[in-house]
Amino acid sequence: MATKLIRTVVFVALGAIAASVLGLLIWKPPESSSDAAAWAQAATAAGAIVAALFAVVWQHQLQAKRDERTEKIARGRRLEVAHQLAAYTIAITKRCIDLCSPGQIPDIDQLEKALGELHTAGESFAKYRAEDFPKYQELEPLLATIAIRNAIDNRVSDACKRGRQHAVGDHLRTSLQEFLQELTPRVEQLRELADTSG
Repeated sequence: MATKLIRTVVFVALGAIAASVLGLLIWKPPESSSDAAAWAQAATAAGAIVAALFAVVWQHQLQAKRDERTEKIARGRRLEVAHQLAAYTIAITKRCIDLCSPGQIPDIDQLEKALGELHTAGESFAKYRAEDFPKYQELEPLLATIAIRNAIDNRVSDACKRGRQHAVGDHLRTSLQEFLQELTPRVEQLRELADTSG
């Protein structure tokens, strides 16, 4: 947008300078060689101004393209890291499901270890800002993944607190399987976005 505005200003300035010079030449043509030299000097100065304006526009366009490419690469990297974190969350969730044998009290020590890993993934997800992902199709799967990870974290945390006294394995297993079904397509979306953004 800014580039188009600058380009328009340059063309308007160029047109105004050309019209002014042409108008002055028609209205008061040079009468002597010294007048002609002055006109030539004025035309050269005007040309230098126009050339400088074009150089500014060209530099601005180059910088805008560089900035756009740099941001695209950075966004692709952020999406790739988000995909890796989401895949890591899936792996932890599957491990928690495996720890929940039907009718048995799950291995709470192992669940607590998995919970610590979920916390680590959550801390990494917390570093993301919505403004880092200007497109809705990038932001939506990321936010959904974060919400599902938080729900998994809460469910495992609750199971760790109650599990030593209660057989929470069946309920936890069912809940985590449901979360896993929700999370898996989001991870695929993040992977596809990361592949197309880089």
